[in-house]
Amino acid sequence: QATLYSSTRSLNTLGLSPGQGLGLSIVGGRGSPTRDVPIYVKRILPESVLQKDSKIKTGDELVAVNDLIIHNVTKDYATEALNNV
Repeated sequence: QATLYSSTRSLNTLGLSPGQGLGLSIVGGRGSPTRDVPIYVKRILPESVLQKDSKIKTGDELVAVNDLIIHNVTKDYATEALNNV
């Protein structure tokens, strides 16, 4: 189970099977080439858990996954947090 928090939507709890990913790619983060920006959902994969749930949308700013804050972190840190759900 994964709980995602976005800046525009409330709590989103998703049921995951063992080994199943969320199905998203992200952009942004501290130290981005242009400037420090929040972590945003770049893409949601078709038929993924997030696409089927339809609460998190492309362009949403992600601020936390489970109990881990991913606001003002690097993209690598956020990616690792999302991969460890």
